[in-house]
Amino acid sequence: MSNVPYIHPAEARRQFREFAETDFGNDELARGALLIALEDYRQLDVDDYIARLDELMRRLIETDQTGEPMEPLAVAGELGRIRDDLMRGRAVLPRPGGERHFRCDACGTIVHGSAAPQACPTCGKSRFYEADLETTSVDAGPA
Repeated sequence: MSNVPYIHPAEARRQFREFAETDFGNDELARGALLIALEDYRQLDVDDYIARLDELMRRLIETDQTGEPMEPLAVAGELGRIRDDLMRGRAVLPRPGGERHFRCDACGTIVHGSAAPQACPTCGKSRFYEADLETTSVDAGPA
């Protein structure tokens, strides 16, 4: 999770809203659930968790098709590790040295440093507001 940019709760909601407006099936419900979690776990790597779940599903399908035995405890253990990883994630990860936090006005990504970056690492835009990561307000930008 450490190389994943912080996502502002408003951006997480936007991503979920965009997802919910599509014609999705049962096989995509995990993505929806992870997008909901993204609002609280701002550095959640949705694609990484989807890849882990997809790999587990691939193994289950392969086991079913080949008749090879698969230990149910191994499946339960993998699901438990995925759950534990999700639960260990913190919503706010403070940086040492008192770095400041800046929210991209366009997409809500939060970056850290002594000054706002030249461009957002997510969308490339250049307008930032100092972000208050401890607030529960959706708009943690300018007062």
